[in-house]
Amino acid sequence: MSRILVIHGPNLNLLGIREPEYYGDESLEQINYRLIQKAGEFGYELIARQSNAEHELIEFVQNAINESIEYIVINPAAFTHTSVAVRDALAASRIPFIEVHLSNIYRREEFRRHSFFSDIAQGVISGLGAVGYELALQAAIQHLESTSSASWAMDLRKIRKLIEIFNASHLGEMEIRDGDESIRLTRAAAAISSEPTVPLPTVEAVPSSSIDDVEDKDSFPIQSPMVGTFYAATAPQDSPLVAVGDKVSVGQPICFIEAMKIFNEIESDESGTIVSVLKDDGDPVEFGEALFLLREWLTRLSSPIGVKLHFESCVPAEIWGLLRLLFIQKLTEKQNM
Repeated sequence: MSRILVIHGPNLNLLGIREPEYYGDESLEQINYRLIQKAGEFGYELIARQSNAEHELIEFVQNAINESIEYIVINPAAFTHTSVAVRDALAASRIPFIEVHLSNIYRREEFRRHSFFSDIAQGVISGLGAVGYELALQAAIQHLESTSSASWAMDLRKIRKLIEIFNASHLGEMEIRDGDESIRLTRAAAAISSEPTVPLPTVEAVPSSSIDDVEDKDSFPIQSPMVGTFYAATAPQDSPLVAVGDKVSVGQPICFIEAMKIFNEIESDESGTIVSVLKDDGDPVEFGEALFLLREWLTRLSSPIGVKLHFESCVPAEIWGLLRLLFIQKLTEKQNM
């Protein structure tokens, strides 16, 4: 479970009784409880810590490295304007963070308008009260999920590329190692005919049903990059962004996922033709769950001599048969030379 750390600076333990016109009337315990519940709903562990001592805030940040903290939300409070030491700890940790302030520091005294943290923070939320913490948490979760999804999708693309290279080679087996992980590709043994020549097949139209059967074997999914609720369009009366039979490219919007009351436009990380929409409007989705099935724009068919032929899926069946015959004739002539 990914972990998020929330750090509260000096005097924030007095929330609820300290200058409510600036800081609101919610206690720190109430704020932390709500944040922990929200994080848990999305499968994250949230740890909240508060201190009035600068050295303890520094230790919170330094310890976060060994505690596998992936994101920090921090309200440095008065140390915002004075602490180079806490800033240096955050910079050294290399953990992304958002700076939060309950009050709008730019509408207060001049000395409160300078921050030692803003230029190295991923973002700053100021003046929205306790809601600012929730917005920061939402941004942290979206950042972590998008980063995880991008890394995972890139791994899939690498694997698919390796398969393409392997298919184009004459190797019987290939093993790729990356740290402690490895992928082994093994070519199935092909039957070798004792016939001196390959008989030419009769030109026949390829039935559309058999084409679909072959294409379905080559289908691959587009997975959800986050936890939320699936929607095919922004409103029920609108047409879906994509439908079965549509061709999509990398980066093309394909659906929406609502998470924490925000509609997130989801883009395809693959190119191909949609063969199945696996979710209906309002369906809950988990991270990594399949939303669509695609197949490559180029359909693969096996010839009688085991050679892979690639055809555009829109070519009529009669032409497919003729192209197969011409290809096999040329290959046979080359073998007999």
